[in-house]
Amino acid sequence: MTLLSVVLPMYNSEKYADMCIRNILSQSFKEFELIIIDDGSSDSTCSICEQFKTDLRLKYFYQPNGGSNKARNLGIKKASGKLITFVDSDDIIPTDYFEVLVSLYNDDIDCVFCDIYYQKHEGVVKSFFFEKDLVSLINRKKIIYMLSDDAFPAPYAKLYNLSKIKNLSHQFLEYDNYFGFAEDFYFNSIYLINSRKILYTKSTYYIYNKINENSQCNNPSSDIQRRNNVDRAIVIYSILQYMFQNKLNINNYNAIFYMIRRHLDWGGAVTKEALLNLLQSSDLPKSYMRKIFSFSLGICFINFSKKITKSLN
Repeated sequence: MTLLSVVLPMYNSEKYADMCIRNILSQSFKEFELIIIDDGSSDSTCSICEQFKTDLRLKYFYQPNGGSNKARNLGIKKASGKLITFVDSDDIIPTDYFEVLVSLYNDDIDCVFCDIYYQKHEGVVKSFFFEKDLVSLINRKKIIYMLSDDAFPAPYAKLYNLSKIKNLSHQFLEYDNYFGFAEDFYFNSIYLINSRKILYTKSTYYIYNKINENSQCNNPSSDIQRRNNVDRAIVIYSILQYMFQNKLNINNYNAIFYMIRRHLDWGGAVTKEALLNLLQSSDLPKSYMRKIFSFSLGICFINFSKKITKSLN
Protein backbone atom coordinates (compact mmCIF):
# COMPACT_ATOMS: atom_id res chain seq x y z
CA MET A 1 0.00 0.00 0.00
CA THR A 2 1.32 3.44 -0.93
CA LEU A 3 1.66 5.57 2.18
CA LEU A 4 0.93 8.94 0.60
CA SER A 5 -1.27 10.08 -2.28
CA VAL A 6 -0.49 13.51 -3.73
CA VAL A 7 -3.35 15.03 -5.75
CA LEU A 8 -2.34 17.66 -8.31
CA PRO A 9 -5.18 19.30 -10.29
CA MET A 10 -4.11 21.02 -13.50
CA TYR A 11 -5.94 23.26 -15.93
CA ASN A 12 -4.03 24.97 -18.74
CA SER A 13 -0.96 24.79 -16.52
CA GLU A 14 1.75 24.72 -19.21
CA LYS A 15 3.52 27.70 -17.64
CA TYR A 16 4.05 25.88 -14.34
CA ALA A 17 3.55 22.15 -15.03
CA ASP A 18 7.15 21.11 -15.67
CA MET A 19 8.57 22.91 -12.64
CA CYS A 20 5.75 21.73 -10.40
CA ILE A 21 6.05 18.04 -11.36
CA ARG A 22 9.84 18.12 -10.98
CA ASN A 23 9.43 19.82 -7.61
CA ILE A 24 7.17 16.99 -6.40
CA LEU A 25 9.12 14.07 -7.87
CA SER A 26 12.37 15.37 -6.34
CA GLN A 27 11.03 15.19 -2.78
CA SER A 28 13.31 13.55 -0.21
CA PHE A 29 10.38 11.31 0.79
CA LYS A 30 9.80 8.82 -2.03
CA GLU A 31 6.92 6.58 -0.93
CA PHE A 32 4.06 8.38 -2.67
CA GLU A 33 1.89 8.33 -5.75
CA LEU A 34 1.38 11.51 -7.73
CA ILE A 35 -2.15 11.71 -9.11
CA ILE A 36 -2.45 14.40 -11.79
CA ILE A 37 -6.01 15.36 -12.71
CA ASP A 38 -6.03 17.28 -15.99
CA ASP A 39 -9.25 19.29 -15.79
CA GLY A 40 -9.85 19.67 -19.54
CA SER A 41 -6.68 21.58 -20.46
CA SER A 42 -6.49 22.87 -24.04
CA ASP A 43 -2.79 23.83 -23.95
CA SER A 44 0.34 21.65 -23.71
CA THR A 45 -0.29 20.47 -20.13
CA CYS A 46 -0.91 16.88 -21.28
CA SER A 47 2.28 16.65 -23.35
CA ILE A 48 4.34 18.05 -20.47
CA CYS A 49 2.92 15.37 -18.16
CA GLU A 50 3.75 12.73 -20.77
CA GLN A 51 7.44 13.54 -20.41
CA PHE A 52 7.36 12.11 -16.88
CA LYS A 53 5.48 8.87 -17.62
CA THR A 54 8.60 6.74 -16.98
CA ASP A 55 8.28 7.57 -13.27
CA LEU A 56 5.85 4.89 -12.10
CA ARG A 57 4.73 7.03 -9.18
CA LEU A 58 2.92 9.35 -11.60
CA LYS A 59 -0.68 8.61 -12.60
CA TYR A 60 -2.37 10.89 -15.13
CA PHE A 61 -6.14 11.24 -15.54
CA TYR A 62 -8.06 13.52 -17.87
CA GLN A 63 -11.58 14.81 -17.27
CA PRO A 64 -13.73 17.40 -19.10
CA ASN A 65 -13.39 20.81 -17.49
CA GLY A 66 -15.41 20.81 -14.29
CA GLY A 67 -13.43 22.91 -11.84
CA SER A 68 -10.82 22.25 -9.18
CA ASN A 69 -13.44 20.83 -6.81
CA LYS A 70 -14.34 18.02 -9.22
CA ALA A 71 -10.68 17.48 -10.09
CA ARG A 72 -9.77 17.01 -6.42
CA ASN A 73 -12.75 14.69 -5.94
CA LEU A 74 -11.56 12.49 -8.80
CA GLY A 75 -8.13 12.54 -7.17
CA ILE A 76 -9.65 11.31 -3.90
CA LYS A 77 -11.40 8.48 -5.75
CA LYS A 78 -8.21 7.43 -7.52
CA ALA A 79 -6.00 7.69 -4.43
CA SER A 80 -4.81 4.49 -2.79
CA GLY A 81 -2.64 5.89 0.01
CA LYS A 82 -3.20 5.92 3.74
CA LEU A 83 -2.65 9.67 3.71
CA ILE A 84 -3.50 12.35 1.17
CA THR A 85 -2.29 15.86 0.43
CA PHE A 86 -3.15 18.43 -2.23
CA VAL A 87 -0.78 20.62 -4.23
CA ASP A 88 -1.73 23.34 -6.74
CA SER A 89 0.15 23.40 -10.04
CA ASP A 90 1.51 26.94 -9.66
CA ASP A 91 2.80 26.52 -6.11
CA ILE A 92 6.13 25.37 -4.64
CA ILE A 93 7.02 23.03 -1.78
CA PRO A 94 10.47 22.58 -0.16
CA THR A 95 12.23 19.26 -0.88
CA ASP A 96 11.53 17.89 2.61
CA TYR A 97 7.86 18.92 2.64
CA PHE A 98 6.37 15.40 2.46
CA GLU A 99 9.06 13.97 4.73
CA VAL A 100 8.32 16.43 7.54
CA LEU A 101 4.54 16.08 7.37
CA VAL A 102 4.59 12.27 7.19
CA SER A 103 7.14 11.95 10.01
CA LEU A 104 4.78 13.78 12.36
CA TYR A 105 1.72 11.73 11.51
CA ASN A 106 0.40 8.91 13.67
CA ASP A 107 -2.95 7.14 13.77
CA ASP A 108 -4.54 9.39 16.39
CA ILE A 109 -3.95 12.55 14.31
CA ASP A 110 -6.53 13.66 11.78
CA CYS A 111 -4.51 16.41 10.12
CA VAL A 112 -0.92 17.69 10.11
CA PHE A 113 -0.59 21.25 8.84
CA CYS A 114 2.10 23.86 8.33
CA ASP A 115 2.50 27.53 7.50
CA ILE A 116 1.62 29.06 4.14
CA TYR A 117 4.04 31.56 2.63
CA TYR A 118 2.85 33.86 -0.15
CA GLN A 119 4.74 34.43 -3.41
CA LYS A 120 4.09 38.05 -4.33
CA HIS A 121 5.72 40.45 -6.78
CA GLU A 122 7.92 41.79 -4.00
CA GLY A 123 9.07 38.30 -3.02
CA VAL A 124 8.01 35.57 -0.58
CA VAL A 125 6.02 36.88 2.38
CA LYS A 126 6.10 34.61 5.43
CA SER A 127 3.00 34.02 7.54
CA PHE A 128 2.81 31.92 10.70
CA PHE A 129 -0.13 30.25 12.42
CA PHE A 130 1.72 29.87 15.75
CA GLU A 131 4.95 31.06 17.34
CA LYS A 132 5.79 27.61 18.72
CA ASP A 133 7.53 25.00 16.57
CA LEU A 134 4.95 22.32 17.30
CA VAL A 135 1.35 22.71 18.49
CA SER A 136 -1.11 19.91 19.17
CA LEU A 137 -4.81 20.80 19.19
CA ILE A 138 -7.12 18.27 20.86
CA ASN A 139 -9.83 20.57 22.19
CA ARG A 140 -12.80 20.68 19.79
CA LYS A 141 -13.24 24.43 20.23
CA LYS A 142 -9.55 25.10 19.44
CA ILE A 143 -9.66 22.80 16.40
CA ILE A 144 -12.70 24.57 14.97
CA TYR A 145 -11.15 27.93 15.84
CA MET A 146 -8.51 27.34 13.15
CA LEU A 147 -11.23 27.96 10.54
CA SER A 148 -11.40 31.60 11.64
CA ASP A 149 -7.90 32.18 10.23
CA ASP A 150 -8.24 33.35 6.61
CA ALA A 151 -5.38 31.09 5.48
CA PHE A 152 -6.35 27.86 7.17
CA PRO A 153 -9.31 26.69 5.02
CA ALA A 154 -6.97 26.28 2.03
CA PRO A 155 -6.78 22.61 0.92
CA TYR A 156 -2.98 22.70 0.62
CA ALA A 157 -0.33 22.83 3.38
CA LYS A 158 -2.09 19.89 5.05
CA LEU A 159 -1.81 16.14 5.37
CA TYR A 160 -5.16 14.36 5.74
CA ASN A 161 -6.17 10.84 6.69
CA LEU A 162 -7.60 9.42 3.45
CA SER A 163 -9.44 6.60 5.22
CA LYS A 164 -11.24 9.17 7.36
CA ILE A 165 -12.28 11.14 4.28
CA LYS A 166 -13.65 8.01 2.63
CA ASN A 167 -15.35 6.75 5.80
CA LEU A 168 -17.13 10.09 6.07
CA SER A 169 -18.07 9.88 2.37
CA HIS A 170 -16.58 13.36 2.30
CA GLN A 171 -15.46 15.32 -0.74
CA PHE A 172 -15.14 18.83 -2.10
CA LEU A 173 -18.51 20.40 -2.70
CA GLU A 174 -20.44 19.59 -5.86
CA TYR A 175 -23.76 21.36 -6.27
CA ASP A 176 -26.06 22.45 -9.08
CA ASN A 177 -24.79 25.65 -10.73
CA TYR A 178 -21.77 25.66 -8.46
CA PHE A 179 -18.40 26.42 -10.08
CA GLY A 180 -15.98 25.43 -7.32
CA PHE A 181 -15.06 28.71 -5.63
CA ALA A 182 -14.42 28.59 -1.83
CA GLU A 183 -14.69 24.79 -1.92
CA ASP A 184 -11.85 24.65 0.60
CA PHE A 185 -13.97 26.35 3.30
CA TYR A 186 -16.61 23.65 2.89
CA PHE A 187 -14.13 20.77 2.80
CA ASN A 188 -12.18 21.78 5.89
CA SER A 189 -15.24 22.80 7.90
CA ILE A 190 -16.76 19.34 7.57
CA TYR A 191 -13.40 17.62 8.09
CA LEU A 192 -12.58 19.57 11.26
CA ILE A 193 -16.08 19.10 12.66
CA ASN A 194 -15.25 15.39 12.58
CA SER A 195 -11.66 15.70 13.86
CA ARG A 196 -10.34 14.97 17.33
CA LYS A 197 -6.70 15.98 16.98
CA ILE A 198 -4.71 18.13 14.56
CA LEU A 199 -1.01 18.95 14.68
CA TYR A 200 0.85 22.09 13.56
CA THR A 201 4.51 22.20 12.60
CA LYS A 202 6.80 25.10 11.80
CA SER A 203 9.40 22.68 10.38
CA THR A 204 8.18 23.07 6.81
CA TYR A 205 5.96 25.37 4.76
CA TYR A 206 4.00 25.72 1.53
CA ILE A 207 4.57 28.57 -0.96
CA TYR A 208 1.31 29.78 -2.48
CA ASN A 209 1.51 31.70 -5.75
CA LYS A 210 -0.52 34.91 -5.44
CA ILE A 211 0.71 36.39 -8.73
CA ASN A 212 -0.87 33.88 -11.12
CA GLU A 213 -3.36 36.02 -13.00
CA ASN A 214 -5.12 32.94 -14.41
CA SER A 215 -6.25 31.72 -11.00
CA GLN A 216 -9.94 31.82 -10.20
CA CYS A 217 -9.33 34.25 -7.35
CA ASN A 218 -7.34 36.70 -9.47
CA ASN A 219 -9.49 36.57 -12.62
CA PRO A 220 -10.48 40.22 -13.30
CA SER A 221 -13.66 39.31 -15.19
CA SER A 222 -16.70 40.83 -13.47
CA ASP A 223 -18.76 37.83 -14.57
CA ILE A 224 -16.29 35.41 -12.96
CA GLN A 225 -16.16 37.44 -9.76
CA ARG A 226 -19.95 37.54 -9.60
CA ARG A 227 -20.03 33.79 -10.14
CA ASN A 228 -17.46 33.37 -7.34
CA ASN A 229 -19.61 35.42 -4.99
CA VAL A 230 -22.67 33.29 -5.72
CA ASP A 231 -20.49 30.25 -5.03
CA ARG A 232 -19.69 31.68 -1.60
CA ALA A 233 -23.41 31.60 -0.75
CA ILE A 234 -23.75 27.99 -1.93
CA VAL A 235 -20.78 26.96 0.24
CA ILE A 236 -22.21 28.72 3.30
CA TYR A 237 -25.62 27.16 2.72
CA SER A 238 -24.12 23.68 2.29
CA ILE A 239 -22.19 23.95 5.56
CA LEU A 240 -25.36 25.02 7.36
CA GLN A 241 -27.26 22.11 5.83
CA TYR A 242 -24.58 19.69 7.04
CA MET A 243 -24.79 21.09 10.57
CA PHE A 244 -28.58 20.84 10.57
CA GLN A 245 -28.72 17.33 9.12
CA ASN A 246 -26.19 16.12 11.70
CA LYS A 247 -28.01 17.87 14.56
CA LEU A 248 -25.02 19.91 15.63
CA ASN A 249 -25.29 22.63 18.24
CA ILE A 250 -24.45 25.70 16.18
CA ASN A 251 -23.37 27.61 19.29
CA ASN A 252 -20.31 25.33 19.46
CA TYR A 253 -19.09 26.46 16.03
CA ASN A 254 -18.65 30.22 16.28
CA ALA A 255 -15.44 30.08 14.23
CA ILE A 256 -17.43 28.78 11.27
CA PHE A 257 -19.96 31.58 11.64
CA TYR A 258 -17.14 34.08 11.91
CA MET A 259 -15.80 32.85 8.55
CA ILE A 260 -19.33 32.95 7.13
CA ARG A 261 -19.39 36.58 8.15
CA ARG A 262 -16.09 37.12 6.35
CA HIS A 263 -17.38 35.53 3.14
CA LEU A 264 -20.49 37.68 3.31
CA ASP A 265 -18.24 40.70 3.67
CA TRP A 266 -15.97 39.66 0.78
CA GLY A 267 -18.86 38.70 -1.48
CA GLY A 268 -20.91 41.81 -0.83
CA ALA A 269 -24.48 42.21 -2.03
CA VAL A 270 -24.26 39.31 -4.50
CA THR A 271 -23.38 36.76 -1.81
CA LYS A 272 -25.92 38.15 0.66
CA GLU A 273 -28.79 38.05 -1.84
CA ALA A 274 -27.88 34.57 -3.05
CA LEU A 275 -27.65 33.24 0.51
CA LEU A 276 -30.90 34.86 1.51
CA ASN A 277 -32.68 33.25 -1.42
CA LEU A 278 -31.30 29.84 -0.44
CA LEU A 279 -32.25 30.28 3.21
CA GLN A 280 -35.79 31.46 2.48
CA SER A 281 -36.54 28.38 0.40
CA SER A 282 -34.91 25.91 2.81
CA ASP A 283 -35.98 23.88 5.82
CA LEU A 284 -33.26 25.33 8.04
CA PRO A 285 -34.47 26.54 11.46
CA LYS A 286 -34.83 30.27 12.05
CA SER A 287 -32.09 29.94 14.68
CA TYR A 288 -29.56 29.58 11.84
CA MET A 289 -30.63 32.91 10.38
CA ARG A 290 -30.49 34.50 13.83
CA LYS A 291 -26.94 33.21 14.25
CA ILE A 292 -25.89 34.71 10.92
CA PHE A 293 -27.67 37.93 11.85
CA SER A 294 -25.82 38.18 15.17
CA PHE A 295 -22.47 37.79 13.41
CA SER A 296 -23.50 40.26 10.70
CA LEU A 297 -23.96 43.16 13.08
CA GLY A 298 -20.24 43.76 13.45
CA ILE A 299 -19.65 44.59 9.79
CA CYS A 300 -22.65 46.74 8.88
CA PHE A 301 -24.80 44.32 6.88
CA ILE A 302 -27.67 46.75 7.34
CA ASN A 303 -29.78 45.79 4.32
CA PHE A 304 -28.97 42.11 4.70
CA SER A 305 -29.82 42.24 8.40
CA LYS A 306 -33.14 43.94 7.69
CA LYS A 307 -34.10 41.22 5.20
CA ILE A 308 -33.13 38.46 7.63
CA THR A 309 -35.10 40.19 10.39
CA LYS A 310 -38.12 40.32 8.10
CA SER A 311 -37.71 36.60 7.41
CA LEU A 312 -37.67 35.86 11.14
CA ASN A 313 -40.96 37.64 11.77
